[in-house]
Amino acid sequence: DDVAKADWYFKGVQTLYEAGLLKDYGVKFNPSDVLKREEMGLLIGNYLLLMGYTDSSVEGVIAFKDASDLKTKNVKAIAIAVNEGILSGSYGKYMPKDPMSREEATAVLFKLMTK
Repeated sequence: DDVAKADWYFKGVQTLYEAGLLKDYGVKFNPSDVLKREEMGLLIGNYLLLMGYTDSSVEGVIAFKDASDLKTKNVKAIAIAVNEGILSGSYGKYMPKDPMSREEATAVLFKLMTK
C-alpha cells in the first residue's frame, strides 16, 4: 500500500510479498522504518522455511534473557534462523527491538549465503 510501482525497490518488495516473506507486515511495508533485529529474524526465518528448513524448536530462542520481548507469533521463524546458526544474540540477549546494524546485516547475509 505504501510502496509505489515507481519506487526503485518496488520489485524487491513485491517479490518478497508474493513469496510470503512479508506476510506479517500486513498492507503497509513502511520502507523508511529502521529494520529491527526481530524483523530481520522473521524475514530470515520465513526464507529458511520457504527453502525447506524445519527445525523450529524454540529452546535456543527462549534461552535469551529477553525472549519475552519477542512477539509470540515470530518465535518459531526466529528459532529456525537461530537453530541454523544464521542469527545469534549477544551476552545472552537477542535484543529484538534494537535496530539491525550494517555489520550485523552483512554477517547474517553472509551466513545465509554460505549455508
